[in-house]
Amino acid sequence: MNLIFNVKVTRHAEATEITGEGVEPPIGVDTANFHALMFVIVLGLITPGAGGSVRLQQSDAIDGIGDPFTDIPAVQVGVAQGSDQKIFLVEVSGTSKRFIKCIIDRDMGFGKLDCILAIQAGGSHLPVNQGVTVGSAQHHVDPDAVAT
Repeated sequence: MNLIFNVKVTRHAEATEITGEGVEPPIGVDTANFHALMFVIVLGLITPGAGGSVRLQQSDAIDGIGDPFTDIPAVQVGVAQGSDQKIFLVEVSGTSKRFIKCIIDRDMGFGKLDCILAIQAGGSHLPVNQGVTVGSAQHHVDPDAVAT
């Protein structure tokens, strides 16, 4: 399987300080025509003594207008002190609504977010078209490894 033709990668949130109420992207990821969605949460340095959590919300409206985003039950991942420079993976499939977003809640100051990536798999239309946040998508095969 060639991943580049079968998964879609989108930057869901930019690098930022995690302060105040945490990080909440303004729009959700469109899951139409995909079977699964995985968020890759890349953390930077965490404030000593801080903690927080990652949760997912869903809506039938990309921006939640007319259908406010609500938590997906039982999807909450704790982020504890000592999680500096860690990557958290949260996958969801079979949601009841079309748009999903990843939210980082904070408690007592938090630290830095390097980014949140959204990786979608199981597309019904292949090859997958990458979004505008992808600068290049190339597939290469080692000619020496190909049987003649």
